[in-house]
Amino acid sequence: YDYDFMEEIKLGEGADGYPDLVNKLKHRFDYLPLHRACYFQSYHTLRDNIDSIRQIAKANPAACSKVDFLGMTPLHILALSQ
Repeated sequence: YDYDFMEEIKLGEGADGYPDLVNKLKHRFDYLPLHRACYFQSYHTLRDNIDSIRQIAKANPAACSKVDFLGMTPLHILALSQ
């Protein structure tokens, strides 16, 4: 059975092999502070999250509609994080 992990997943379309995929996932939010805040929201209080999201959105209103390399907006990240 010849199984190619990268061929079987949609993530493979955004990366040139497994090492590249891992690297992209590690650095996925490097230039997306709103995505990062939404992803790590479970580590902070609700008040801190609201303040952080407001600050980021006020400083960069376009951050709300930016997508990461997987095509996800901050709202997608928030909906999927725990």
